[in-house]
Amino acid sequence: MDKRHLNKKEYDLIEKEVGYYAENGIINNAQREEIISLYSIGRDLNFVRILVTVGSILIGLGFLSFVASNWKRLDEFMKFAIMFGAFMASMGAAYKLEENHFRIGRSIIYISALVYGAGIFLVGQTFNLGGHFTSAFLMWGIGILPMAVLFSDKLLFIFSHILFIVYLNGLYGYYTFPYLMVLILPLLYYLDRYLGNSKIGTFFTNVLLINSIITMGYKFNFEGVYTGILVFAAGAAMYLFCKRDYNPGVFRVSGLITMGLSGIFLTYKEVWQELSYVGRPEELAIAIGIMLILAFLWLTSKGNITALVFVCLIILRYYFDALYDFMPKSLFFTGGGLILIGFGYYFERMRRRDAENGQNE
Repeated sequence: MDKRHLNKKEYDLIEKEVGYYAENGIINNAQREEIISLYSIGRDLNFVRILVTVGSILIGLGFLSFVASNWKRLDEFMKFAIMFGAFMASMGAAYKLEENHFRIGRSIIYISALVYGAGIFLVGQTFNLGGHFTSAFLMWGIGILPMAVLFSDKLLFIFSHILFIVYLNGLYGYYTFPYLMVLILPLLYYLDRYLGNSKIGTFFTNVLLINSIITMGYKFNFEGVYTGILVFAAGAAMYLFCKRDYNPGVFRVSGLITMGLSGIFLTYKEVWQELSYVGRPEELAIAIGIMLILAFLWLTSKGNITALVFVCLIILRYYFDALYDFMPKSLFFTGGGLILIGFGYYFERMRRRDAENGQNE
């Protein structure tokens, strides 16, 4: 059975609790050792790893700067050979050093990722491959996914998401459709679970999903209101249908943030004026705002602090929209400050109540 990797705080807690069970005769010492053996302390992001990561990035940038400065003097074969050779050499070195010199090996794999990405741009320029520049970010993101899986590196996994986000947001104004994202997104969710259900990995995959929906809506010339409704529905699905064994807290927070932001977007009458069959867009927008406030207040009553944040944002949105042009500015900002202080006080009360309930349990 594979060991579960925990951070030191989590590992110490389990060791303490299992020791407590053994002391009280619930389990024997052999069972205690067997349970503890199922866990190991993972490699946390510490100061040394930060140093070697930054160092690897600087080395990679230095190498790329040297190659770029001499790029025009090299023939095509030499250009390709240098980039391919540098990539294969760094990958081989990272693989060899991974077991006994983890941090150094991991820093070299980051150099490999940079060399791979630079190679895509430089080789494409050399052979005049054409295409839109965002396609290079797509290829870069796809290419480092096997590296993230091979070395079980969550940082590379998250970096691939950033590259995909750059790819998507670079497509506006061009005729390229991001059809590949239909295949990439399920793969990312699968790999996230394979890499240990990383919470930050799950969050970035959710962000990429929402970004893909928005980009697809733009590409298919959807009205903004339809895209907003689709995004809101995606957020609701994240919140309502999250699995218990797959970071449910991350899905709920992602869903709430998505519903909150898209819901605020749908409270503007200008959004509904795009639809010719909506006779009273202003009244509809206000009705949606009221329903949102009621829904988030209900979630707040269940102890959801994130929902309270969006109640505050929606109220401030209407406060600014309705009163900014009519109230004296001193009175307007004073009122806004009082609203924020009031919500901050209630927010703190909820946080303390949750902390006290956790201690009592």
